[in-house]
Amino acid sequence: MRKIILLQLFLLVSCSIYKKDVPTIALHQVRFSISPYIAKKEGKYYLIYQVDTTGEKILNRLAIGEKTVNNKFYYFFIGKSSFREYDNMVIRPFKADAYNISLIDRGLCFWLNPDNSEVKLKIISE
Repeated sequence: MRKIILLQLFLLVSCSIYKKDVPTIALHQVRFSISPYIAKKEGKYYLIYQVDTTGEKILNRLAIGEKTVNNKFYYFFIGKSSFREYDNMVIRPFKADAYNISLIDRGLCFWLNPDNSEVKLKIISE
C-alpha cells in the first residue's frame, strides 16, 4: 500500500514538473491590447505585452513559460495563476544568457502554441 501511495505521489510531481514546459493556451485565444513583441532597449531584450482586460470581470493572470529547443527561443502560456491579470503593459526581462541572446539577435524568437505551431515575435529597437 505504501509503495502505491509513493508511486502516485511520484507521478503527480512528475506531471506537474513536465507541464511547465508545455504550452496550454494558444496565443490566438487571448485578447491583447498590446500583442507580444520583443523590445531591445540599451542592449537588453524584453518581452512586452498587455492583455485586454476591458469588459471582463476578473481574469486570472496567465503564466508564461520559456524554453530553447532546436536553436529557437520560445515563449508560451503554461496556464493561469490565482492572481488577477495585470491591467497595464507588462515588461518582462529576457532570459539573459549568451546563447539565447544570440538566438534573439538572429530573430529566432517565437510564441509556441499547444499544437506546436509557432508565431514569430517582432523584435523592435527602442
